[in-house]
Amino acid sequence: MSRHKNNKLNIALVSDPVGKTGTEILTKFIQILETLCDNLFVITGNFPENRFSSEKIHIRNIKSYEKDRESMIKAVPKFLIRELKILFSFIKIAKNVDIVISRSWLLLMTILAAKILRKRVVRIAEASLEEQSKLRYGSKSPFYYLAALGERTGYVLSNQIVSHATSNMMELSRYKRKVIWGALFVDTALFNVGKNLEQRPNMVGYIGNLSEVKG
Repeated sequence: MSRHKNNKLNIALVSDPVGKTGTEILTKFIQILETLCDNLFVITGNFPENRFSSEKIHIRNIKSYEKDRESMIKAVPKFLIRELKILFSFIKIAKNVDIVISRSWLLLMTILAAKILRKRVVRIAEASLEEQSKLRYGSKSPFYYLAALGERTGYVLSNQIVSHATSNMMELSRYKRKVIWGALFVDTALFNVGKNLEQRPNMVGYIGNLSEVKG
Protein backbone atom coordinates (compact mmCIF):
# COMPACT_ATOMS: atom_id res chain seq x y z
CA MET A 1 0.00 0.00 0.00
CA SER A 2 1.54 3.25 -1.14
CA ARG A 3 0.80 6.35 0.95
CA HIS A 4 2.29 9.77 1.44
CA LYS A 5 4.30 9.84 4.68
CA ASN A 6 2.11 12.60 6.12
CA ASN A 7 -1.14 10.75 5.47
CA LYS A 8 -2.67 8.93 8.41
CA LEU A 9 -4.61 5.70 8.32
CA ASN A 10 -8.05 4.41 9.17
CA ILE A 11 -7.66 1.58 11.65
CA ALA A 12 -10.03 -1.13 12.85
CA LEU A 13 -9.15 -2.40 16.30
CA VAL A 14 -10.92 -5.69 16.98
CA SER A 15 -10.91 -7.01 20.54
CA ASP A 16 -12.62 -9.65 22.64
CA PRO A 17 -15.38 -8.30 24.94
CA VAL A 18 -13.67 -6.81 27.97
CA GLY A 19 -14.11 -6.84 31.74
CA LYS A 20 -13.08 -4.12 34.19
CA THR A 21 -9.33 -4.69 33.89
CA GLY A 22 -9.53 -5.25 30.15
CA THR A 23 -11.41 -1.97 29.75
CA GLU A 24 -8.50 -0.01 31.22
CA ILE A 25 -5.93 -1.81 29.07
CA LEU A 26 -8.01 -1.27 25.94
CA THR A 27 -8.43 2.40 26.87
CA LYS A 28 -4.65 2.87 26.93
CA PHE A 29 -4.29 1.12 23.60
CA ILE A 30 -6.98 3.31 22.02
CA GLN A 31 -5.20 6.41 23.31
CA ILE A 32 -2.03 5.30 21.54
CA LEU A 33 -3.73 4.47 18.24
CA GLU A 34 -5.76 7.69 18.22
CA THR A 35 -2.58 9.67 17.61
CA LEU A 36 -1.73 7.56 14.55
CA CYS A 37 -4.95 7.57 12.55
CA ASP A 38 -7.72 9.69 11.09
CA ASN A 39 -10.42 7.24 12.19
CA LEU A 40 -10.31 4.42 14.72
CA PHE A 41 -13.11 1.85 14.63
CA VAL A 42 -13.16 -0.25 17.82
CA ILE A 43 -15.12 -3.51 17.70
CA THR A 44 -15.43 -5.11 21.13
CA GLY A 45 -17.98 -5.75 23.86
CA ASN A 46 -18.85 -4.23 27.27
CA PHE A 47 -16.77 -1.11 26.58
CA PRO A 48 -18.19 2.24 27.78
CA GLU A 49 -19.18 4.05 24.57
CA ASN A 50 -18.98 7.49 26.22
CA ARG A 51 -15.39 7.10 27.43
CA PHE A 52 -13.97 9.17 24.56
CA SER A 53 -15.25 12.45 23.16
CA SER A 54 -13.00 12.36 20.10
CA GLU A 55 -14.90 12.31 16.80
CA LYS A 56 -12.30 10.01 15.26
CA ILE A 57 -13.02 7.13 17.70
CA HIS A 58 -16.00 4.93 16.81
CA ILE A 59 -16.98 2.26 19.36
CA ARG A 60 -19.05 -0.73 18.18
CA ASN A 61 -20.05 -3.08 21.02
CA ILE A 62 -21.39 -6.57 20.39
CA LYS A 63 -23.49 -8.49 22.89
CA SER A 64 -21.72 -11.41 24.52
CA TYR A 65 -23.17 -13.87 27.05
CA GLU A 66 -20.15 -16.05 27.73
CA LYS A 67 -19.29 -17.16 31.26
CA ASP A 68 -15.83 -17.83 32.64
CA ARG A 69 -16.58 -21.44 33.46
CA GLU A 70 -18.74 -23.39 31.06
CA SER A 71 -18.60 -26.84 29.54
CA MET A 72 -17.09 -27.12 26.08
CA ILE A 73 -20.51 -28.06 24.63
CA LYS A 74 -21.96 -24.73 25.78
CA ALA A 75 -18.83 -22.62 25.26
CA VAL A 76 -18.10 -23.50 21.62
CA PRO A 77 -21.47 -22.40 20.10
CA LYS A 78 -21.35 -19.13 22.07
CA PHE A 79 -17.78 -18.58 20.95
CA LEU A 80 -18.74 -19.09 17.28
CA ILE A 81 -21.75 -16.78 17.59
CA ARG A 82 -19.52 -14.10 19.08
CA GLU A 83 -17.00 -14.55 16.25
CA LEU A 84 -19.77 -14.14 13.66
CA LYS A 85 -21.06 -10.96 15.33
CA ILE A 86 -17.55 -9.48 15.26
CA LEU A 87 -17.15 -10.53 11.62
CA PHE A 88 -20.42 -8.86 10.57
CA SER A 89 -19.48 -5.70 12.46
CA PHE A 90 -16.15 -5.62 10.66
CA ILE A 91 -17.68 -6.18 7.21
CA LYS A 92 -19.92 -3.13 7.74
CA ILE A 93 -16.89 -0.85 8.13
CA ALA A 94 -14.31 -2.71 6.02
CA LYS A 95 -14.44 -0.31 3.08
CA ASN A 96 -13.37 2.53 5.40
CA VAL A 97 -10.42 0.63 6.91
CA ASP A 98 -6.77 0.37 5.87
CA ILE A 99 -5.33 -1.72 8.71
CA VAL A 100 -6.94 -4.30 10.99
CA ILE A 101 -5.43 -4.78 14.45
CA SER A 102 -6.59 -7.98 16.12
CA ARG A 103 -6.37 -7.94 19.91
CA SER A 104 -8.16 -11.16 20.61
CA TRP A 105 -7.83 -14.85 21.40
CA LEU A 106 -8.64 -15.85 17.86
CA LEU A 107 -10.90 -13.89 15.46
CA LEU A 108 -9.83 -16.16 12.61
CA MET A 109 -12.95 -15.42 10.52
CA THR A 110 -12.34 -11.66 10.75
CA ILE A 111 -8.66 -12.07 9.89
CA LEU A 112 -9.59 -14.18 6.85
CA ALA A 113 -12.11 -11.55 5.73
CA ALA A 114 -9.51 -8.81 6.13
CA LYS A 115 -6.99 -10.73 4.03
CA ILE A 116 -9.57 -11.40 1.30
CA LEU A 117 -10.32 -7.66 1.24
CA ARG A 118 -6.57 -6.96 1.04
CA LYS A 119 -6.28 -5.22 4.38
CA ARG A 120 -3.05 -5.27 6.34
CA VAL A 121 -3.47 -7.36 9.51
CA VAL A 122 -1.55 -6.80 12.75
CA ARG A 123 -2.00 -9.44 15.45
CA ILE A 124 -1.45 -8.41 19.08
CA ALA A 125 -0.19 -11.52 20.90
CA GLU A 126 -0.87 -10.94 24.59
CA ALA A 127 -1.67 -14.47 25.69
CA SER A 128 -1.96 -17.92 24.16
CA LEU A 129 -5.37 -19.49 23.56
CA GLU A 130 -3.56 -22.73 22.83
CA GLU A 131 -1.94 -22.73 26.27
CA GLN A 132 -5.13 -21.64 28.04
CA SER A 133 -7.09 -24.44 26.31
CA LYS A 134 -4.45 -26.98 27.26
CA LEU A 135 -4.67 -26.01 30.93
CA ARG A 136 -8.47 -25.85 30.95
CA TYR A 137 -9.47 -28.83 28.79
CA GLY A 138 -6.31 -30.96 28.59
CA SER A 139 -3.92 -31.65 25.72
CA LYS A 140 -6.14 -34.45 24.34
CA SER A 141 -9.28 -32.32 24.06
CA PRO A 142 -10.62 -31.57 20.54
CA PHE A 143 -11.06 -27.96 21.63
CA TYR A 144 -7.35 -27.76 22.42
CA TYR A 145 -6.41 -28.92 18.92
CA LEU A 146 -8.91 -26.51 17.32
CA ALA A 147 -7.60 -23.64 19.45
CA ALA A 148 -3.99 -24.45 18.54
CA LEU A 149 -4.78 -24.72 14.82
CA GLY A 150 -6.83 -21.52 14.81
CA GLU A 151 -4.26 -19.50 16.75
CA ARG A 152 -1.34 -20.62 14.57
CA THR A 153 -3.33 -19.99 11.40
CA GLY A 154 -4.02 -16.45 12.63
CA TYR A 155 -0.30 -15.88 13.11
CA VAL A 156 0.48 -17.21 9.63
CA LEU A 157 -2.13 -14.95 7.99
CA SER A 158 -1.08 -11.81 9.88
CA ASN A 159 1.28 -9.35 8.23
CA GLN A 160 2.82 -8.46 11.57
CA ILE A 161 2.73 -9.78 15.14
CA VAL A 162 3.25 -7.53 18.16
CA SER A 163 3.91 -8.97 21.62
CA HIS A 164 5.24 -7.88 25.01
CA ALA A 165 5.89 -11.50 26.04
CA THR A 166 9.00 -13.53 25.30
CA SER A 167 9.17 -15.57 22.10
CA ASN A 168 9.54 -18.79 24.10
CA MET A 169 6.49 -18.07 26.26
CA MET A 170 4.30 -17.47 23.23
CA GLU A 171 6.20 -19.83 20.89
CA LEU A 172 6.56 -16.97 18.42
CA SER A 173 10.11 -17.80 17.34
CA ARG A 174 8.79 -19.57 14.23
CA TYR A 175 7.30 -16.26 13.09
CA LYS A 176 10.32 -14.14 14.07
CA ARG A 177 10.51 -12.37 10.69
CA LYS A 178 7.18 -10.66 11.35
CA VAL A 179 7.34 -10.24 15.16
CA ILE A 180 8.08 -6.94 16.88
CA TRP A 181 8.19 -6.40 20.64
CA GLY A 182 6.39 -3.61 22.43
CA ALA A 183 4.53 -2.59 25.58
CA LEU A 184 1.88 -0.15 26.77
CA PHE A 185 3.12 3.35 27.43
CA VAL A 186 3.73 4.95 30.84
CA ASP A 187 1.66 8.07 31.47
CA THR A 188 4.38 10.62 32.33
CA ALA A 189 1.72 13.06 33.59
CA LEU A 190 1.22 10.68 36.53
CA PHE A 191 4.64 9.01 36.79
CA ASN A 192 8.10 10.50 36.40
CA VAL A 193 11.70 9.58 37.12
CA GLY A 194 12.44 10.43 40.76
CA LYS A 195 15.88 8.80 40.96
CA ASN A 196 18.30 7.87 38.20
CA LEU A 197 18.66 4.15 37.43
CA GLU A 198 22.29 3.99 38.59
CA GLN A 199 21.21 5.32 42.01
CA ARG A 200 18.56 2.65 42.58
CA PRO A 201 18.98 -0.74 44.30
CA ASN A 202 18.39 -3.88 42.26
CA MET A 203 14.66 -4.59 42.55
CA VAL A 204 12.16 -6.26 40.24
CA GLY A 205 8.39 -6.02 40.55
CA TYR A 206 5.73 -7.88 38.57
CA ILE A 207 1.94 -7.64 38.67
CA GLY A 208 -0.20 -10.25 36.93
CA ASN A 209 -3.06 -12.66 37.43
CA LEU A 210 -2.66 -15.29 40.15
CA SER A 211 -3.38 -18.15 37.77
CA GLU A 212 -1.73 -21.32 36.57
CA VAL A 213 -0.98 -19.97 33.11
CA LYS A 214 1.07 -17.16 34.72
CA GLY A 215 3.23 -19.70 36.53
